[in-house]
Amino acid sequence: MMKRPFIFLLIGAFTIAAPGCGPKAQPTASAPNQAAKTTKVALVVATNITRTVEVPGSVEGFETTRLMSRIEGYLKQVNVNIGDAVTEGQLLAVIDSPEFEAEVERRRQMLVKAKVDVRSREAEVAQAQAFLNQQMALKSLRDSELERNRNLVQGGAFTQVKLEEAEYAVAAVAASIQRGEADVRTAMAHVDSAIASVGVAAAEHVKSVKMEAFTKILAPFDGLIVSRMFDPGTLIQPSGGKEGKPLFDIASVEMVRVILFVPMEDSAQLDVGDEVVLHSLPDAPGETFSGSISRIAKAFHGGSRMMRAEIDLQNPADAAGHRKLKTAGYGKVDVTLNKYQGIATVPRTAVANSRGQDYVLVVDGSDRCRLQNVEVAVTNGHTLGLAAGVEIGQRVIVDNSGEVEEGDQLTSGSLEIVELRDLEGE
Repeated sequence: MMKRPFIFLLIGAFTIAAPGCGPKAQPTASAPNQAAKTTKVALVVATNITRTVEVPGSVEGFETTRLMSRIEGYLKQVNVNIGDAVTEGQLLAVIDSPEFEAEVERRRQMLVKAKVDVRSREAEVAQAQAFLNQQMALKSLRDSELERNRNLVQGGAFTQVKLEEAEYAVAAVAASIQRGEADVRTAMAHVDSAIASVGVAAAEHVKSVKMEAFTKILAPFDGLIVSRMFDPGTLIQPSGGKEGKPLFDIASVEMVRVILFVPMEDSAQLDVGDEVVLHSLPDAPGETFSGSISRIAKAFHGGSRMMRAEIDLQNPADAAGHRKLKTAGYGKVDVTLNKYQGIATVPRTAVANSRGQDYVLVVDGSDRCRLQNVEVAVTNGHTLGLAAGVEIGQRVIVDNSGEVEEGDQLTSGSLEIVELRDLEGE
């Protein structure tokens, strides 16, 4: 029962002797502490710091596509193999489909028939117009006869019967004129219909020609045959069917895309134009490729929650046709997110944090320690770049772990100024 007070006394003594670990809440009324050993300080210096992030990168063709058939048929001819360089419009393969050739000829004959029908209808119009002209001339004659008979009847030379016969003849020819006009309109309508039929036949013929063109598989752009799936004689199914499969994979490789994903915490500083270096490619050891960010997705990838970015790199071929960057290759990409010119730099150990606020201990002109809040802009290994809080040339405590506190009075003899480069190995 006599040991408990002694234990409490030891605990109290330990608490009093424990050094502080942050800025003092209240200065003490006693005399300032004297440093009992050498205290390392560093000068705040202006340095140029480049902030980079290293992420994996994969190489893809600038344009890639899978070539499939639009029609069913047997693969008749294959002109290329994997690794072949092709040019836009080059014939890669031919599909044998005789029914398309027959369909093209059938549609051509229907177009010819439609054009002949137009000429036949135009002849009907000419015939109807001729009949109409004839009746109109006859009406002029009948009108003259009617007028002459009317005068003769009035003079008593002809009876009333002759006048009625002349009037009937005029009425009959007028009716023939109306019928002729109707025939002309009908014939012209038939011409319009025939012309429309020509348009339909021509469109059907063009469609059949285009469908026949699908028997030929052409390269959509300059590129490289990456894969070939079938040999001659294979039954090819159209792309829309369940059995439809691609014939070739083709990639444009004169320029390539490097795909990378930047972590969410770094994506805010990622911009189009940021400098990049592609390196550590297993198929190109020791090679580096410099470029810049070409485009950014501006949305996070749903699975990884990272930001997709792309780099466009020229990929010229050598004299043998070989290119250093190959599709589906991978490596590492150093992305320069920021460049800080002349930023105030201090040792990383000089910055501590209290309640979410970073601070350093500055040694003023009278060798007294003073707490100074700072804003960290960039981390660069063993140093930190500060955006605000200190000035170039100020002295800061190198080890801000609590052995030296705000308000401590140091002596000039106890201060050891160290260079930032000397702290790299610590």
